Amino acid sequence: MAYRYDIFISYKRHPETLGWIKKHFEPLLGHAVGMALGKEPAIFVHEVNQQIPDDLVKAINDYDAVNFIDVMCDERLRFLRGLSIWPKFGNGWSRRVADLRGYCKRLAIATPRVEVATLLDLPFEPSAKGIMHPEALSTDSVRMEHVALLDNEYGVA
Repeated sequence: MAYRYDIFISYKRHPETLGWIKKHFEPLLGHAVGMALGKEPAIFVHEVNQQIPDDLVKAINDYDAVNFIDVMCDERLRFLRGLSIWPKFGNGWSRRVADLRGYCKRLAIATPRVEVATLLDLPFEPSAKGIMHPEALSTDSVRMEHVALLDNEYGVA
């Protein structure tokens, strides 16, 4: 799977942040990375209220979730194996990616398919456990099970 962008920038939302990123950070980062790559990098800056392109939404909705998980985990392992410190940390990284692969597949298989465009329209709200959709706290056993799995996985009490 080829990536459209070399760099993805997401940031804490603050009125002055986007201006600083566009005026200072993106050009400097683009120059430094461009020197290393030998080409101008494609940089995506995730802006507030930015719409995901329709072709990307369609591609996400059409892609098999389990296959996507395999592709992403395989790509992550390929990247990690290329690092000079792989011999020291490779076993732990391999276990972590394998755990992540299994966890994501369990979620993908147990969760009903939801179109990406539908997710973009849902109101999210802050909570003690981070940002989640109010329906995630419903009595629906599958959703509650997923919240519990995430809580256990990330040590949220």
